[in-house]
Amino acid sequence: MARKNWLLPVILTSMSVSMSATAQGNGRREALDPGSVARLVADSGGNAQVSVHSATGAARFVRAAPGGKLGNQRGAARAFGDDAKKARTAEFLTNYAGMFGITSVAGELGEARIARDRQGGTHVTHKQLYRGVPVFAAELKSHFDAAGELVAVNGTFIPGIALNPRPTRSAAGGCAPATWPSATATASSTSSTARRT
Repeated sequence: MARKNWLLPVILTSMSVSMSATAQGNGRREALDPGSVARLVADSGGNAQVSVHSATGAARFVRAAPGGKLGNQRGAARAFGDDAKKARTAEFLTNYAGMFGITSVAGELGEARIARDRQGGTHVTHKQLYRGVPVFAAELKSHFDAAGELVAVNGTFIPGIALNPRPTRSAAGGCAPATWPSATATASSTSSTARRT
């Protein structure tokens, strides 16, 4: 019975924290680079829509209105081959890098992967890299329709990472068993044991 007594306060506390987080700024944030967003909308003939990540301000979902094109593609030929789609994606991400928080497309995005869907669309995926190390769950996907037009770019890019990706332990040190700090067993613990190494 004592175990259930702590559950209700934990639930109420977590609900109040999530509601206050939503209330702060109403979940909306200014884009990282409003200038690149405005340029994209202008280059797309007013047909581009941009949603930004509420925590980082980086563009999270960019799409063209139905029948529209994304970016400065007025005179560009349609991208039919894989290489053409990779090139169009790289051009788009370079031209509008600021809205995603990208400082170097070549240095911060991994090699493109291509996938196709049943409707004839093609999807180009780039994983985010930080100093050559993949960033967990961070990738951008460019979506082409069956006609070879770039119609959407979405995903998560984490801007402003500042840490040392170099390991501080050797491989042998990382594989060594963990050591437990000196601890005394309490009378309430029934099956746990403390171990020193």
